[in-house]
Amino acid sequence: MRLLVALGVEMGCIPDQKGTSHYYMLNGYERVELTRPQYDLWILAQQCRFTIEKAAEFLQKSRSEIQILCDQLLQKQAIILWGEEPTEAFLNRFTILPRGAAGKRTEEDKQMLLSHPLAKPIEVSTAGHLIWMNAHRLVTLNGIVYAIQQKTGLSEDDIRSTFIYWVPYLIRHGLASLQISLVENGR
Repeated sequence: MRLLVALGVEMGCIPDQKGTSHYYMLNGYERVELTRPQYDLWILAQQCRFTIEKAAEFLQKSRSEIQILCDQLLQKQAIILWGEEPTEAFLNRFTILPRGAAGKRTEEDKQMLLSHPLAKPIEVSTAGHLIWMNAHRLVTLNGIVYAIQQKTGLSEDDIRSTFIYWVPYLIRHGLASLQISLVENGR
């Protein structure tokens, strides 16, 4: 199963002087303009756990129409297809930016995170919290794996396997955004 996962951060709809709507997202330091259908799919990729098939069903479009939109968004580096097993190259290409703040720990030893002050707290396990806590603009996903390994003594393979679930989860709940690393962008 390959999930659609949004890269970057939403800027929103900005009308021009004639009142025509333009849709934007930020990928690193670059503003990327999207068409309305691309923007709709990008929002789904950011907020929902969707495959191409589920997106087609939800948006009431054919699978081929969604595939074309996906190809366009992949070209603009606005989404990625999140696979089953992240490779070393994949983990070195991306960084995750944490958003929000940590709240209290629950009795079940879970961490409560807030995406913004008025949001409902989101409960995450220790694994999700460690990923969120070690996330930084200058640290690739592989750097996060290494940092967690140093703190916990867990194997890199065990830590990587948690990324499959937790990175899209953090993005979907507004607790993080995925970016192409600054090194990948040549900065």
